[in-house]
Amino acid sequence: MKRFWLIVFSLLLIFPIMAQMQNGVVKTRGRMVNNKYVPGVGLPGAVVSIKDRTDVVVKNNDGSFSFPIRDKQFMVQSVTKMGYALVDADAAPKTYLHSQDTFFLVMETPDQILQDKLDSERRIRRTLRQQLQAREDEIERLKSENKITQEEYHKALQKLYADEENNEKLIQEMAKRYSTLDYDRIDESHRQVGEGHPDVANSYIGIGHKYYSLGDYTKALEYYQRALVILIKVFGPEHPDVAFVYNNIGQTYHSQGDYTKALEYYQKALDIQVKVFGEEHPNVIQVKENIESIKQLIKTAE
Repeated sequence: MKRFWLIVFSLLLIFPIMAQMQNGVVKTRGRMVNNKYVPGVGLPGAVVSIKDRTDVVVKNNDGSFSFPIRDKQFMVQSVTKMGYALVDADAAPKTYLHSQDTFFLVMETPDQILQDKLDSERRIRRTLRQQLQAREDEIERLKSENKITQEEYHKALQKLYADEENNEKLIQEMAKRYSTLDYDRIDESHRQVGEGHPDVANSYIGIGHKYYSLGDYTKALEYYQRALVILIKVFGPEHPDVAFVYNNIGQTYHSQGDYTKALEYYQKALDIQVKVFGEEHPNVIQVKENIESIKQLIKTAE
């Protein structure tokens, strides 16, 4: 009898460990096409290689699969399917924590990955061109109203164009993030074109730039804030794109003469960018210069 209960007790100890399952999905990327949401599709036939266990072959049409797990974490060594590659190259090899939630591995054909990146890069370059134009117009306005000297005018333009040269790395980083974004993982309310879609945030930024160039700072702030709400909801509060908008808001308050608010938003942008890029990144250096400029203005005003 004792032996019977010993066996039962041993099985009870083993069973919870064996019963733990990790669920996953291999699929294509959900995307927006002509302002319409197109969900991704499962990729049956994909092979997921998990360290220290037999490879998992995805058999279900929706791309779902599962495997038992004994530890708190597991390593995906590779994900393969003929004609496809991982959208996020950092997804494998990678160690994941075991979770009751499904984890997603997103794949596309190499041609589609390249097309998505080029599309994202085109939209970002368009937005940055609008920003450059807005800042050029603002500098020209200040000169025409005799609010800056000829020397200050030249220095402002030189700094503007130097900053523009440093934007190339930013463009590549942003294009990568947008081209790997899986819209299937975004809440439905954030997918809808109108409020919540990242491309709409970019549109709002562009509108903000136009109002900024016209000197309508109240309207510029309104659209920058709309973009900020979307980007925080979609990407989180410490995302580089959020820092980008914080910097725009800081510049607008700067132009308004509200130096306290400008300093507040420049600092928010700096805090994020230092975490993401490090102290020596050109964008970090630029924001630091903005902050020093504001501090000098505040000191002079006192």
